[in-house]
Amino acid sequence: MILKNHFYVMRHGESINNVLGIESCRIETQTPYGLTEEGREQVAKASEVAPKFDAIYTSPFRRTIETAQIMAEAQDLELSIEYLLHEFKLPSELDQQPYEIAESIIHTPQNDLNHTAIGESETFDAMYERLAKTLLELDQQHENEAILLVTHGSPVEAFIQIMQNKNTGFGAFEDLPKNAEIIHLNTLNLIA
Repeated sequence: MILKNHFYVMRHGESINNVLGIESCRIETQTPYGLTEEGREQVAKASEVAPKFDAIYTSPFRRTIETAQIMAEAQDLELSIEYLLHEFKLPSELDQQPYEIAESIIHTPQNDLNHTAIGESETFDAMYERLAKTLLELDQQHENEAILLVTHGSPVEAFIQIMQNKNTGFGAFEDLPKNAEIIHLNTLNLIA
């Protein structure tokens, strides 16, 4: 994908649900899971080496908003909430469940969340399309700017695949970007 702006994507800092190992994929139930003190420190360190941004967009989840606020304060910017940067939507019965349960559903051969929804879940394909469309729309709204998108592990994974012009679906959980990592999407270089 060719973009006229420089896009950077950042996974939120360590959050309470990360420490507890609990899936938090629904806007309705994610409020208790803000950043931990370690997560705040991760984001503060990332802000020290981050390039200068012209705009910051964040998922509407508490952990991403708190991450974006730290970055925005460090750069004296306002942040914008972009609903379409939200976390991958798993089936409601997996929300608030241990990571191992969600991982077993996603990576079970009889389930194909890459292409086939379970109940009201999203598929990787749907998330990929949602994020590709969002990226193009944001690219049209700016002109030669550096833009930070603060989101979650699976969306970061999808953004990387979008920039590589491929869709290979979910990778292993342990291969997701680390908390507070910033990746320059145009070059796929790790910044922080």
